[in-house]
Amino acid sequence: MRVFQHVDEFKLGDGIGNDIIGIDRVLKEIDLESYIVCKKTEENRPNLFSLELERNFHPKDIHILHYGGYGYPIDYFYKLNGKKILRFHNITPSYFFEPFVTKDLFDLIRFNEIRSKFELVSLGLNVDLILFDSAFNQTTFLEILPFDPKKLNKNLVIPIFKTYHQSISKKVSKNLKIGFVGRFAPNKKIEDLVFLTYYLSKINRFYRLVLVGKPIPAFEGYYKYILELIESLGLNSNVEMFHSLADKEVIEKMEEMDFFVSMSEHEGFGIPLLESLAIGIPTIAYSIPATKETLKDSGVLLFQKDYKYIAELIDYLNSHPWLKQKIINQQYKSVDYYIQYPFLNIMKEIFQNTLFQ
Repeated sequence: MRVFQHVDEFKLGDGIGNDIIGIDRVLKEIDLESYIVCKKTEENRPNLFSLELERNFHPKDIHILHYGGYGYPIDYFYKLNGKKILRFHNITPSYFFEPFVTKDLFDLIRFNEIRSKFELVSLGLNVDLILFDSAFNQTTFLEILPFDPKKLNKNLVIPIFKTYHQSISKKVSKNLKIGFVGRFAPNKKIEDLVFLTYYLSKINRFYRLVLVGKPIPAFEGYYKYILELIESLGLNSNVEMFHSLADKEVIEKMEEMDFFVSMSEHEGFGIPLLESLAIGIPTIAYSIPATKETLKDSGVLLFQKDYKYIAELIDYLNSHPWLKQKIINQQYKSVDYYIQYPFLNIMKEIFQNTLFQ
């Protein structure tokens, strides 16, 4: 039996890329041939193939389509010999992007969002199994359907296939650092972190904001907006940005943080949140469904964006180490759920039984 994972663009470091690598690892552990098929990539792996490369697929093959929006040719996927699985990773709503892109680009983003929903309805009716990486993504998918969800084939919620290593934060910085890891995209609400840093700097001028991520060319207007906001608030010396770091370097930057803070208003899962829990950084996040689900009753959830209040909360926690440690201890319990997650047994069950019932 061979398993082919299909994706529009394969990138290491993002949520879908992490999931693909994790599934690839598990498939090899259960002695299945594993391959990745994509339209475009900058990566070079021995089992990675371009979509243009003709391959002979067999009826016993299994195909997993990772879907995070319009892009991969669905008609091509349907024609492949073998069983088919949809791995749904959510779609970021287009309204987040409208203020920061041209009208023509927004119209295209909006059109692709609508087209994605039509594709998902079709996929829901034509694949043999649907795998969601969060209950929130499952709910999002089911809300798109114009028919009774009971008509769907089997569907399961399985978190992103990633290994987390619990450790103790090795923070060595003498400054007071809050930080965030994620793309410079409008839904991440980086501007809220900048405003928060402004209020923190009024409490203590040594507070710093560390942003680890990658600007997206299509959203250059948003990145420019963030830079101008930092300048206008006089925070040039309070904000540090690091782009396109390797995974190891990202963890090293996270280990320097006193707090991990997310103001994101749309997530499908939230890998950086779990990495923060595992490293032992007090994690503060704006409460949205996927974030709340991922954190599993740990960290500190924010239900409104009162920057002055949040700044005072962070400074209070920072001056009470015992309270910070209590938060960290609860976080370790939550991330242990993901560390102990039985990915291997679940995949065995899927490929030995579920797909063929």
